[in-house]
Amino acid sequence: MGLTQGAIVGAALRIIREHGVGGLSMRALARDLGVQAPTLYHHVRDKAALLDLISAEMFRSMERSPGTYDRVVSLDEWSAILREDVLRLRRLYADHPGLARSVIESARMENVGAGDPDIEPPELVALVRLGAQRQDAQGTIEAAARWTMATIAAESSVADPELRDRLFHDGLSLLLLGMVAHLAAPTRHAIAVQ
Repeated sequence: MGLTQGAIVGAALRIIREHGVGGLSMRALARDLGVQAPTLYHHVRDKAALLDLISAEMFRSMERSPGTYDRVVSLDEWSAILREDVLRLRRLYADHPGLARSVIESARMENVGAGDPDIEPPELVALVRLGAQRQDAQGTIEAAARWTMATIAAESSVADPELRDRLFHDGLSLLLLGMVAHLAAPTRHAIAVQ
């Protein structure tokens, strides 16, 4: 049986859980998979490409309540569901020390939160259904993804866990309030994320 992308990502995540992101190298990954490094490079170009795959898998594998976004009837409901998703993502990255920082530093940020390009994220579909312009909704969601990743990556600099939690929750509340206010404004200007 050949080496699959799923097996590669799974082994990389296992290494990160056990040894932190500092323990992940292409050589260590090849050893864990029982292949030679050149074989691994046939499937994954380099560590940055590996981090792109890992990031996409983290978002894709995050547990979500099925159909939850389908039922929202207000921006406030949408915001409450997004809050739970962000908190789940934070917990997922907490199990993989250093990964958020590495994704930001090494991976292409346009892949953060990327799933199947043929399937629109349910949070985007819900925003458009609620009346947001598609470009505005996409910019808003991308801004939220970038804030989340940057904040998770920076959390290691706060030693006190209670302070770290309070700062994260306060920042998330402010972000969500701003997003709802922006999306609800009668004359919205699209968020341009470069």
